Amino acid sequence: MDRPPLRPLLVTFHCGVFFFVYALFVVSIGRRDVEEAFATIHPDYIRNMLALYTLNFIGYLGLWNLRKWGWILLLLGGVPLAVYGHLIADRTHVNFIPYYLPVVAAVTTLPLWPALKWR
Repeated sequence: MDRPPLRPLLVTFHCGVFFFVYALFVVSIGRRDVEEAFATIHPDYIRNMLALYTLNFIGYLGLWNLRKWGWILLLLGGVPLAVYGHLIADRTHVNFIPYYLPVVAAVTTLPLWPALKWR
């Protein structure tokens, strides 16, 4: 009987934090006070963040399943999210860490590249 490969603690930590942030963002979208606050940041903030967070969510699912395409998707989706976060931070003078989570996850899990599978 084959045992599934053990998931490194670093991957579990990164995915857990992002899954929590993503769920919190998605659940808060329907609230009027949250939507009004997001609209003051940028009129298309919710749409942009939902698209970028969903792209990174797919990358995190790949990383959770220890796939190399997940790491690549995290890097490809994380860079635009970090740039968007930097532009928003310049406008609002608020440095918001979740913008940078996918890039940090991609960089810190790079040493795991040989353990990841393509399938």
